[in-house]
Amino acid sequence: MPSLLVMRHGPAADHSVTGLDDDRILTPAGRLRVERMAEALVAQGTILAALVTSPLARASETANLVLRTLRKHGHEVPVHVARELVPGRLSPHTAQAVVEKYAGCICLVGHEPCLSGFVAEVSGAHLPRGFDKAMIVALAGTLPRLQLAWVLDPMDHGG
Repeated sequence: MPSLLVMRHGPAADHSVTGLDDDRILTPAGRLRVERMAEALVAQGTILAALVTSPLARASETANLVLRTLRKHGHEVPVHVARELVPGRLSPHTAQAVVEKYAGCICLVGHEPCLSGFVAEVSGAHLPRGFDKAMIVALAGTLPRLQLAWVLDPMDHGG
């Protein structure tokens, strides 16, 4: 059973209405991809204690779509916003601080290249195709050292 999930936000628009990168939202295809990945997560049987997301719009929207899918299957989990997940801030130390706030398996929703760097640093694993948008990586063990448990790749779930 994984102790930590790491998910990259879904595909987002190139620009936001405000012109700010932080405000970019998911595209319609991005929302569909996230919903498919959330269904694949439910099929894995992993029970989450919480979703913890970057405050950027595309990550928050991703977390809320995952939550909606979990609710549809009878799983209620809180969604928390963590500044530690903004681009450039995720490290084993900051992840440890976030993880220690919650009991049970949590899912961090964030951004590249931080996520792949984090996964490589804590597990030694390098994803062959990179950390694709809406991909979910499961890690087992205890920080600061984790092992790669499994990967839900969007290419294996309808693209």
